[in-house]
Order: sequence, then C-alpha cells, then structure tokens
Amino acid sequence: NGGPERFLVNPLYAGLSSAQQMEAFQPAPRYTRKIVVASNVAETSVTIEGVVYVVDCCFVKQKAYDPKRGMESLLTAEASQASANQRAGRAGRVRPGKCYRLTTETLFRTLPLTGPPEMVRSDLAATVLQLKALGIDNIMNFEWLSPPPAANMLKALELLYALQALDDDARLTRPLGMHLAELPLEPQLGKALLVSGELGCVEEMLTVAAYLQVQSVWGASRGRQKALDEVRERFAVAEGDAVTALNIHAAYCKAGGGRHAAQFAERNMLSHRALVRVTDIRQQLLRHVQRVGLVVSSA
Repeated sequence: NGGPERFLVNPLYAGLSSAQQMEAFQPAPRYTRKIVVASNVAETSVTIEGVVYVVDCCFVKQKAYDPKRGMESLLTAEASQASANQRAGRAGRVRPGKCYRLTTETLFRTLPLTGPPEMVRSDLAATVLQLKALGIDNIMNFEWLSPPPAANMLKALELLYALQALDDDARLTRPLGMHLAELPLEPQLGKALLVSGELGCVEEMLTVAAYLQVQSVWGASRGRQKALDEVRERFAVAEGDAVTALNIHAAYCKAGGGRHAAQFAERNMLSHRALVRVTDIRQQLLRHVQRVGLVVSSA
C-alpha cells in the first residue's frame, strides 16, 4: 500500500489504568496494523472500532468455588459456543471481517452451548445471609433460577454458623447476624470488622477491608517488573499483605490530596484510580460501622 507494514500491539484488560486502556482505542498510524490482545472485557463490556480479524483461543478465565477448601479461584476453562459467537461478532462491524478459532470444527461442536451460571460456581455465604435477612429461612426449598450444588449450600450454612450469624435453628442471630447482613462485605470480613471494635483497631480493619475490595492497587508493570519489586519492598513487611496495605494507605494519606496524591501514586507505581476507589469504600464502611454503633478506634 505504498509503505512498509508495521505492527502496534496493545493489551486490554480490567487491571490496566485508564490511560493504558485508552491506548487500545486510539487509531493506528498509517501503514500500521494494530493488534489488541484482550481478555473477556473485550467480549461484551467494550467495543473497539475497526476490528476486522478476531483470533479466538476458545478458552476463558472464570471463577470457580471449591466447597472442600472454601476458596474461590480463577481457572482456565473451555469457552461456550455462545461466548465464542459473541467474540466472533466483534469482527467486521465496519467492513467484512473474519474470526479464526484455534480449534477444530469437530471440537468446537463439543463445547457447551452456554457457560455455567455464576450461581453454581460461587461462594453462597453472602447470598444465604441476605436471604435470611429478608426473612427467607427455608432456603433449601427456595426456588433458585439455577439451583446451586448442595455442597456449596452446606458450606455456606456451616460458615455462617461458625461466624455466629446463625443460631442452632439456622435462623439469623440478633444483633450480630443482622449487622453482618447490613455490611457490604463478605461475611468473614464483616465479622472481623465488627470484632475489631472489641480489639480497639477499627481504623486499621476499615483500611484492610477496603483494600481487599479492589483487584490490585499496583499499576501495570509492562517491562518494569524489577522496578515494581523494588517499590513493593518500600511498603512490604513480614507480617503480610494486610499490614502492607496499612503502610500504603498511611503513605498515601500523608501525601495529601489532588495532584500530590496522583504524583505519589505515579512515583510508587500504584494505581491512583484504585487508591481513590479504596478511599471511597473506606468512607462507606466507616458510615456503616458508625450506624451499627461501633466506636471507631485505632491500635
């Protein structure tokens, strides 16, 4: 076409900063082919103009819950045919396009038609707690749109009983169970926050709980992993990530607001957007604990 062809590669996933995400939406320079390596976020959440070719690996990262360990994890699983068709629809919106699936046609036909509902692969403790708060005590006969596995349900009931949110008759306790249902946190964190009043460390627990609500406060480290590791050492402590979060929050607050906070985040390879989000969440949690009568204290 009159000049050598060059390539411009842009990543696109939820953990990137706003500025880095916007790079994927900018038009490519002349004689340059733009390649966007994207996660599921490009499947339904956003639309990139001018996409002509889609290369689909036919795999997806999805959340799964193991009731034996009581842990959620992110696993690589086969995509459903509905998801693959959604990805194919991203090609050729402006002009004719193609979708290349990295699988055989025979194997593609064996893929499930739709993905499993999130209800059947999630921790149900928070859901059961909310149903109990709404007065629905017989949850075993509740008409679920997608009935969850019995093991997940039993694990949720066991956890809530261990947290003393349920009594021996599986009814919501008062006031602890009701307070837990009011907090916009998973039950374990909510119980830790309520108990922190007895231990005199409400301020610290508010900070830790807020930091656990964001995916990561660290910025993207494309090609700068060594520098990121050095920055983390400034805040890291042997006691673990919770105390590290306290150190980051203390330094961020000390830097001041506005432009100074943004400069602090940039210097320390932190995501300013995530830190602002953490601060907002912390203020919301503070109002919640004040409403339930918790005396805000610091260790």
